[in-house]
This record gives sequence, C-alpha cells and structure tokens, in this order.
Amino acid sequence: MSKDKLNIVLPPLNRRDFIKLACIMTPGLIPLLSGCKTTMETPTQDLSTTDDEPEMFRLFTRLSWIKSAQWANLFVALDKGFYADEGLDVTLFPGGSGIDPIPLVSSGSDHIGVQSSGIHLINARSQGIPVKCFAAFYQKHPMGFMSLKESNISDVSDFVGKKIGSQVDSIGTVKGVLEKHNIPVDDVEIVTVSFDPTPLLSGQVDVYVCWKTNQPYQVEQAGHEWNFISMWDAGGKFYAVTPFTTEKMLTEKPEVIAGFLKASLRGLQYVLDNPDEAVDITLKLGESNLEKEHQRWLLSQANPLCSSEDTEEIGLGWMRKEVWEEGRDSLLEMGTIEETFEVDDLLAMEPLKEVHGIS
Repeated sequence: MSKDKLNIVLPPLNRRDFIKLACIMTPGLIPLLSGCKTTMETPTQDLSTTDDEPEMFRLFTRLSWIKSAQWANLFVALDKGFYADEGLDVTLFPGGSGIDPIPLVSSGSDHIGVQSSGIHLINARSQGIPVKCFAAFYQKHPMGFMSLKESNISDVSDFVGKKIGSQVDSIGTVKGVLEKHNIPVDDVEIVTVSFDPTPLLSGQVDVYVCWKTNQPYQVEQAGHEWNFISMWDAGGKFYAVTPFTTEKMLTEKPEVIAGFLKASLRGLQYVLDNPDEAVDITLKLGESNLEKEHQRWLLSQANPLCSSEDTEEIGLGWMRKEVWEEGRDSLLEMGTIEETFEVDDLLAMEPLKEVHGIS
C-alpha cells in the first residue's frame, strides 16, 4: 500500500472556509447544516456601557459556530441573570462558515470570542495574532476515532490494516497519532471523507475521525452501537470550547473579563447539575431548528468533558500550561503550524485565579 495514497470516498465539502473549520465544528449540528444558512450578525452600537444603566457594560461575545447546546453554559448565564449579576449586558453572536471570531475579537469588533477548539488559538498565536485564552470549558477535546462496536476496534494498535476515514484538515493529526504509536502510515489506508459518517455505516471505512459530541448521534439513529478512542487518550492533548480576548481588554477592563468568566462558570455548573433545564434554555435562546432530543444527547456526551482532576482540585475551566505546550508541540510535529511561540503569550491565567480565589 502506498504511503501517501488517499482514496476519495466522499469529497470534502465544497466551501473552503467550511473545510478550514474542520477542527471547530460545533457538536451535534451536522444534520442541520444542509438547511442552515449562516448570516453575519454584528454589533449595532459602539462598545460601551448602556445609556440607561451606566453601570452595565455592554459586552459583545462571538461564538465560533451557530447556537446549540455546546454553548449551554453561556445561554444559562444569560437566561438566569448571572451576567447581569456581574454588571454585564451580554450579547451572544453566532459564528458559522466564513465567520471567524479570532479576527473579529483581535480587531476589537467583539470583546470576547469562544472557539470550539483550542487548536485554532494555537494556530492564531503561532501567526502572531495576539489572542489571550482565559479558560477551558472542555477539559478534553471531543475529537477522536469512532468505529462500529462490532468491529472490535478499541485501541490505536487495532488500526493496522484498517481504512481510516478522515476529513482533509485532520489527516495530519491522524498521521501524528500513528507516529506516536509507532505505526507506519503505510500500515493503514487513509480515506478522505466529509463530515457525514455514511462511509463508516456502509463499511467503506473501518474508523472515522469525528467529534464524540457530533456524528455518533447519527450512528445511533441508524441503529448502531459505536466505540470511540479519544484524541486525548491517543496522545493529542488539546482543550476545547475556549474563551479568549485581547491584551487590551485584559489591561483596560480586567473586571469585565473576570465577571464574564465567573458568570460563565456559574452557568457551566448549572448545566452540569440541571442538564434538562439547560436544554430547554438552549432551545429558547439557540437556533430555531434545534431538536430537543438531539441537544439532550449532545449534553450527555459534552458534560463529562468539562470535568478533570484539575477541575476537581481547583475548579471548572482550569487549564494547565503543560497541556497547551504539548498541544503546540504536537501541531509543530504534524506541520500544522510552522512557527513556535511561548505559551505564556497565549494564556491569561489572572481571571481564572481571581474567580477561584488563587493568589
């Protein structure tokens, strides 16, 4: 088998910007995309305090994809008045194909962005874009390798001799995982697929790269059980659902960033304690075509990703420099980024420390 041979089963989606968002696809929304047109929502007023309530800071927050239960903690914080408790009048703007929160935040159009994948913040910082990440709502990235349960694939070593379906932008990640496990690339067959898991269901591939919070739902709906090997466990350690801002905001409005984080983490705890109510709030504030059962399933997969030894010891949203460094180094090895950088330049730990009472 040729080392770099790629068999095309399903072509990549025909929107270049959408392909670039492969790593940041919002969980649970693939079934909705065929009928979803994303339009750019932008702030309609200057970034300022409200006129009628000067003590309330009008805060513009940009999500990296459309509004679903992935952002449930933000919806809860808005609905329950947690942001208002911090003196914040928050507006949540959706992202989508071609709407990248990184340039919108770095240019000052929005105050805060929330990226589905921390990988994109590493990419940005490697290009000299001065973003500053101040928490990790998901302690483990949802990306990984799905297979049908009857295939008995439960470890990366089981990939030998198998066909691995991967989106174009994830092929480097697949090769990086194989290298970490000392598996020659020519011992597997990498097949280029789209975000639709049909090739797995039809037997065209044995393993399918996806987010645990996304395509497995479609597999279950088709009547199949599935196995999943997380990227984290396979050796690719990244955070996900990561809020970020700029050095300017951190310097000029530190109380705003800390207040946003405090309320968002309060919302996250509420989601973990009350997932059914969180789904109802998501349906009220999210996209109009969300399905309740689908969003409930999404949270059942996402909520466990919000907890870790760090969150148990310190608190929700905590992040460690070592994890970001390992992620940066992995992307360098894969060739995803070309320039290294100091992780301290990416991280802003002060808001987390303030919220959790760490001096």
